[in-house]
Amino acid sequence: MERIEELETAGLGHDDPKLIYYWIAHNSLYGRWDTQAREPIGDRYSLGIFTKRIMDFDQDGLIPKLLTEQREEVKAIVGNEFLNKYFWQDLGEDEARRAQNKARQLPSMHFEGRFESILSMTIERVYFIRCQLVHGAATFDSKLNREAVGRCGQFLGLYLHAVSQIIIDHAWRKNWGDLCYPPIDI
Repeated sequence: MERIEELETAGLGHDDPKLIYYWIAHNSLYGRWDTQAREPIGDRYSLGIFTKRIMDFDQDGLIPKLLTEQREEVKAIVGNEFLNKYFWQDLGEDEARRAQNKARQLPSMHFEGRFESILSMTIERVYFIRCQLVHGAATFDSKLNREAVGRCGQFLGLYLHAVSQIIIDHAWRKNWGDLCYPPIDI
């Protein structure tokens, strides 16, 4: 997160590296080590556990507040068919409509207080665009995905600030499990 601030101060705050650096910060929080298998626990599984734990520790309601304040951005992220893995599995209008339907469900989900589900849907789409960037399915500064990369990076930055506050205020003494590749002295 510090590197992002340095890049922005130097006028080099492109959306692509911002999203990637934010994701690295996020991954450092949710990634865990499986001591039995002696390898990292699967990304999506670790991410799901982390999301649930953050919601459980959020005694001040920072995540619901963020999701409410960023309602339009979240709707744009969730409703973007290009950020929906199902769209790419079956390219077509049905999957595009499915993404739009998810976005239309958000107001009732807000009303029902289903913030963990809203957060999970949003983070899943941010993860998807992160995969596109990291795995070479999108080019740096591509004109095709500027809006999505910018929105996802902006949301992830705000989310990480809330997560940091939740951990500092309520969860820093909790056992989060073994870190992946911790520093060791040999």
